[in-house]
Amino acid sequence: TATRGLCYTFNNDYPTAAKPLSDEMAIFFTGPVVPMQEPYLVLGEPTYVETVGNNNGLPDFGEECDLYLALNNIGENAAHNVSAAITVNDPYLTLSTGSGNYGTIQGGMQGINSQPMHFSVAQDVPDGHQATLNVAVTSDEGSWDYFHFITLNAPNVLYSHTFVDDGNNNILDPEETADLLVFFDNQGGADATGSMLNISTTS
Repeated sequence: TATRGLCYTFNNDYPTAAKPLSDEMAIFFTGPVVPMQEPYLVLGEPTYVETVGNNNGLPDFGEECDLYLALNNIGENAAHNVSAAITVNDPYLTLSTGSGNYGTIQGGMQGINSQPMHFSVAQDVPDGHQATLNVAVTSDEGSWDYFHFITLNAPNVLYSHTFVDDGNNNILDPEETADLLVFFDNQGGADATGSMLNISTTS
C-alpha cells in the first residue's frame, strides 16, 4: 500500500524496514470496522429558532431561542425512552426549559426533541462569548454525558475615522462652518440597529 510503518511480531522477528520511533513519526493502526450492536447516542447538529429576535437562526444578544438538539444513534439496535437534560452556569445565558424527550431512536437514525428546550441571551453579552451546556442523555439502555458549546453574538462597534465636509479643503478653519461625518465599523457577529451618537466638546 501507500502507507509505510512498523510491523511488530510476537517472535521479535521484525522486517528490515522496521526502525525506532523518532520525532515527527507515528504508528498508524488499521483494522476492519466492527459494528456496534448496542445503541449509542451522540450529539448531532443543533437548530436555533428565535421566539424573540431577528430570525437569522443564530443566538444573538437579547434574544430568546428554542433549541432543537439532534441525537444520533450510531449503534445497530434502537434506544428507547430517550431524553436529554441540559444545565448551564453562565452569566449571559439563562435556561427556562432544560429538558426534552425523543422517544425511540432506531439504530443508525437521528432523533429530535419533540418539545424544544428554551433559553434567553443577555443584552450585554460580549460578541463571540461561548456558553457551555452540560447535556445528560438517558435511555432504557444507557446514559451519556456531553458538552454543547453555543457561540453568542453581539455588535462590536468601533470608531473608524472622521471626515470634515467644508466644501473646500476638508480642514476646519477658523470661523468656518462644516459638516462633521464620523464613521464606525461593526466588527461583531450581530447587527447594530437604532444606534445613536452624541458628540461633546470641552472647548
